[in-house]
Amino acid sequence: RSQGPLVPLGLDETALVRRFLPWVERTVKAYGIQIGYRRYWHTSLASRIGQKVMVHFDERTIQEVYPEVEGGFVSAAVVGHYPDVSLAEWEAARNERFRAGRAYQDNGARAEAARLIHANRSDVLSATAKTRRAREARKRAEREGTSHTRAPARATAEPASNWLPVAELGEDTWLKRIE
Repeated sequence: RSQGPLVPLGLDETALVRRFLPWVERTVKAYGIQIGYRRYWHTSLASRIGQKVMVHFDERTIQEVYPEVEGGFVSAAVVGHYPDVSLAEWEAARNERFRAGRAYQDNGARAEAARLIHANRSDVLSATAKTRRAREARKRAEREGTSHTRAPARATAEPASNWLPVAELGEDTWLKRIE
């Protein structure tokens, strides 16, 4: 502290830090710059569509990159909603999702989807056939002059009870256990 600042006066510290970040060369497209399946945009890139630019990126966040435009750096924000995570965290999560998807595909997801589609189609066809048969039966009944209502259910006779009248039991016998 007694010596003063280590960085000379008039030097932009953020530009110095960004100059030492890793970089890639990308062509500016109409949608912006694409790095690792993510798109970034800044208004100053509009005049550079079709040109190659050096894009510096901070591995501690995927929220923004720093394309070099006219000798300086601009902060291009990510297009869309992404969590504020590091590049390593994002790639690890992306690879895990890819592995899970690949395992699902390898375990027969396509065959399972085909089976489900076939089952759904056969359900629809059987329901259609059942409806057609019901309509034909109703039309046949109308031609024959019978009613649409169902016949009343036949009453079933109740089974006779096995109980003895109290008069036949006597006073003491109906309290005793029958064996």
